[in-house]
Amino acid sequence: MKADGSDKIAVQYFKAIPQINAPAEDTSFSLKQPALMVTGVFLIVLINRKQKDSK
Repeated sequence: MKADGSDKIAVQYFKAIPQINAPAEDTSFSLKQPALMVTGVFLIVLINRKQKDSK
């Protein structure tokens, strides 16, 4: 891939959330992706609860 932006790559748009896209070569399914998503959501909820409790 050139740094000048002239190369083309295949992009995969996710059906559930079409605003999110990724290079097609990175979209193979593994358990890592859902695990990271669940962890991220958990951390966001945890941080928001702590902020509400401190008010």
